[in-house]
Amino acid sequence: MTSRTAAPLAIALVVLLVVLGIIGATQLTGSSDDSAGTSPGGGGDDPVVVSPTAGTGSPSPVAPAPDPASTSRFTAVTAGDDGKSVDVTFWGGVDDCYRYTVQAQEAPDTVALMLVEKRTVDGPCIDLAQEYEKTVTLDALLGTRSVVDATTDVVLLAPSP
Repeated sequence: MTSRTAAPLAIALVVLLVVLGIIGATQLTGSSDDSAGTSPGGGGDDPVVVSPTAGTGSPSPVAPAPDPASTSRFTAVTAGDDGKSVDVTFWGGVDDCYRYTVQAQEAPDTVALMLVEKRTVDGPCIDLAQEYEKTVTLDALLGTRSVVDATTDVVLLAPSP
């Protein structure tokens, strides 16, 4: 065989291997145009996310993402040393584009914190998170009141015993 006939033959072999690889990958994942992303029952309601179970090759469901309504933007909340303030930490957009204030709504048993975000520019902003730390001064001593997220009702700081 000469190099003139070997080159086209090698190219054809590579193309064949690529096509067979695509066909094999499609069959292994079980995807097809009419059933991709639908539940196994074929109802098409919600996509089912699966991951392989180690060693068995059979799929098992992946835990769903937490409900955004049950999480808080506050990442840390501590009572201030003076007993009349709360220190909070949260993530937000960059300081050049956003201003944040934390408001406290006080009740006899709870202090509800609300994060207020205000965009300060009309144009584009860099899509980058920044960690913020703020201190919220309360009208009354924190005492045995719990601190909750006013938006989600998640308890951020349980009362001290």
